[in-house]
Amino acid sequence: KTQYFIATKDAGLFTYDYQNNEIVPFKMYDYKGDILSIKNLWRIYYKNNVLWLGFRENGVYKYSDLENQIPFFSLKDVTQYNDFVKKSESEIFLATNNGLILYNVENHSQRLLIEEPVRLFQLKNEVLWVCTDLSIYRFDIKTEKIHKVVDLNQKGILNFLCDRKDNLWISIYG
Repeated sequence: KTQYFIATKDAGLFTYDYQNNEIVPFKMYDYKGDILSIKNLWRIYYKNNVLWLGFRENGVYKYSDLENQIPFFSLKDVTQYNDFVKKSESEIFLATNNGLILYNVENHSQRLLIEEPVRLFQLKNEVLWVCTDLSIYRFDIKTEKIHKVVDLNQKGILNFLCDRKDNLWISIYG
C-alpha cells in the first residue's frame, strides 16, 4: 500500500490514514523511546521504505518501515540544517550553517567540504551544485574536486537551478 506523507514547517509530519479516511499526525520516537518533536521539518526524502527527515535545528532522522525505528544524528556545533541529500547508502551530504558536510551514517565520521554556510544544493549527474549566500560551487562526486563557479561578492543568492543543459539560473536579492 502506498503511504502519503505531508511535511509542514511548524506543525510537524502527517500521514494519510486509509481506514478512517483522514490525515493524522505521524508519531515518531527518538533513540530513547521518547516521542519526537517534529516541528521545523525542512526536508523529506523517501525511497526503498526508508524515510529521511531533515529538521532545521534538530538534525536528521531516519525512519525504516521494516525496523519501525528512527536512528538519529545531530552534529556537534551545527545549529542549523538547511538541506541534505544521499550520496550512497552510508553517506549523506548536509547543508549546514557550518558548511557542506559529508556524513557517514554507519561510522558517524564527518568531513567538512566547504567552510561557509550552505543554503541549498542540487544533485545532478554525479555533480553536487552547492549554493552559499554569495557563491555557487560545483562538487564532482567521483573526483571530490570543488570549483567555485559563481561569486557575486555583494549580492545574495536566494535560489538557483541547474537545468538539463547545465545552464545555471540564479535568483538574487540585495
